[in-house]
Amino acid sequence: MLIGVSNKKTGRKLRLGLLTTAALGSLAVSVFWTEAGAQETKNAVEIKAKELVSSQEEGVRWSGKVVLRHGELELRTDTLQQGPAQTQKWQASGKVHVSWQSHFATGQAATYRADDGLLELTGPVRLWQGDQRLEAKSATLDLKASKWTIQSPRGRVMWPGGRGGQDNEAAP
Repeated sequence: MLIGVSNKKTGRKLRLGLLTTAALGSLAVSVFWTEAGAQETKNAVEIKAKELVSSQEEGVRWSGKVVLRHGELELRTDTLQQGPAQTQKWQASGKVHVSWQSHFATGQAATYRADDGLLELTGPVRLWQGDQRLEAKSATLDLKASKWTIQSPRGRVMWPGGRGGQDNEAAP
């Protein structure tokens, strides 16, 4: 099912697609947004979950093995919430796992704003790429600039081959 949606303030047109699959008493729901006329594979935000609940007052809530995919970004979480008036902003809670390119991160909560290409992960947060690891209070991934910003006054930056084979600690 495809639904056309238009934002009166910005004039931006979006298409909403909803796919459902029922098998063996389980429900999988996929929701995706694309800008009208845009290539769906490039701009689509796809969300899969076992359960979807929607209300005008609270918006949409996905729960049960939730997976959000947008380009190279994949976010896995227990619960994902989208407010009633926010078409491109999601709040993730529970165990949050993020993968993007060759980077991986975990945290307790996240906010993803697809319009801005920003993912804010709060923690404790653990990030890693290959053998390099980082622990922080929070981190922001800017997808448009392809960079992480780490907020970690007590965090540790660890990499292999440090002093005597021990982890190296970042200066506060």
